[in-house]
Amino acid sequence: MSSIKLIYAYWRERYPVIVFLPFSILIAAAGAAAGGRLPTVREALIGCVLAYTMVLVFRIGDDLADLNSDRLRHPGRVLVQASNVTPIIVLASMIAAGDILLMLRQPQPVARVVVFFAISLFLALWYHWRARLRAGPLASAHVVLIKYPVISLLTCVRWDELSQHTALPAFGTIYLGLCIYEQVHDRVVRESYGAKKIFVAEVVLLAGLPLLMLSIGGFLR
Repeated sequence: MSSIKLIYAYWRERYPVIVFLPFSILIAAAGAAAGGRLPTVREALIGCVLAYTMVLVFRIGDDLADLNSDRLRHPGRVLVQASNVTPIIVLASMIAAGDILLMLRQPQPVARVVVFFAISLFLALWYHWRARLRAGPLASAHVVLIKYPVISLLTCVRWDELSQHTALPAFGTIYLGLCIYEQVHDRVVRESYGAKKIFVAEVVLLAGLPLLMLSIGGFLR
């Protein structure tokens, strides 16, 4: 399979636009809400581009880290069947470089790049050590999903206006919602020890976020 065909096949299988474009808009919307003000059209477009591309970069990273387990659980996936995954690695590297360049043009560029590299390093270390830590599917899912509120943070243009009152409900909704979805969607995670109690706790916390938003007098000013 040629490099172009491999990238296209991977993109169709693991990053369908019909799913990840709305998801990226949701991630960017949470980042805008965390800033406390409605974004301009330009800011909204930048946020959506960053969300869409960064989610793709981290999804590629997840799939590369899970190649060994996917050979058993998902033998039909494109990356599992590919003889050479270098084109996918190059694609992720190029997109990540583009994201860094875009972030360097935003307010507080150094801080943004540091956060980007920090979450990348954190996930790389987690994938390296998770087997030795004997982390189960439930714990692993909750750790890996941390990347989404971080991506949402990186899409927020108004870092100077971030506050606990706006950031906690926005990023908390993203994280808790995805944790709940993961337990509903993934049988292995759902059947893990302690999953039911954690699920109930997350549903309660997620339901309480609107009350938190009301108690602080609004979400977007």
